[in-house]
Amino acid sequence: MKSLVLYTSVYGSTKQYAEWIAEELGADLADIDTFDIKQAGQYDTVIIGTYVRVQKLVIADYLKKVWDQLQHKKVILFSVSKTPVQSEASIKNYNKSIPEKIRAGLKYFPLEGRFNFEQLADKDKTMMKVGQKMTRLFMGKEMAEEMVRNCDDVRKENISPILQELRQTS
Repeated sequence: MKSLVLYTSVYGSTKQYAEWIAEELGADLADIDTFDIKQAGQYDTVIIGTYVRVQKLVIADYLKKVWDQLQHKKVILFSVSKTPVQSEASIKNYNKSIPEKIRAGLKYFPLEGRFNFEQLADKDKTMMKVGQKMTRLFMGKEMAEEMVRNCDDVRKENISPILQELRQTS
């Protein structure tokens, strides 16, 4: 079974997970921005990694565009964010980002991410500050401070459920 790991990443967490998955599976690895989707025909399994920005899986529009080429393959989608993976917010982000028709044709795995406010690009810092002000107004100071708390929960063992899913069905 030939596999491809596609990813999009800004600060490196999603890329790190994609590299680990590709290494474990002996899969090809490609950045979505440089990959020609017409080449997807040669793969049985496509694993797609994305990050979450402003409560949206950024891959959503791309996935809608290319779903015709992927829908008859085994497709795994993973997202990386600071949002706790078992939280209601994580599930809500996925459900509102990915149409039900596509959700029915793939397996989804949210993964723990990394966040360092000081390493953000200026536009992302501005966006976080605006979001923090809104959160403080509507949800309180504690929640607003949590938004910009640095963390690093990127661990190789976090990909175990993905690998297990792929090994069970291969």
